[in-house]
Amino acid sequence: GPAGARAFCVSAWQNLSGLRGFDLVEAPRLGTIKFHTYQVGYRGERLGHDRAVVRVKWFDRTNTQRAGLITYNINVVPSL
Repeated sequence: GPAGARAFCVSAWQNLSGLRGFDLVEAPRLGTIKFHTYQVGYRGERLGHDRAVVRVKWFDRTNTQRAGLITYNINVVPSL
C-alpha cells in the first residue's frame, strides 16, 4: 500500500544509560530498519516472517564499553 499505510513498530531503549548507538548486523528481508537516538524502528514492506540482528553498544557504570546482540523476530501481518 501507500507509504503511510505500511505497518511499523518501534523498540525504545531509553532505560539503557550510556547508550553509544546501534549497528545493523543482519538486515531484514521484508522491510527496512532505521535507528534514532534511543529507538530501533522497523517498517514492513511485505507480509511474512522477518528477522533483524542489531548490535547495541553502551558504557556501564564503571565506564567500560559493552556490546550485545539483539535478534528481532518479526511477524508482519495485515493491519486491522
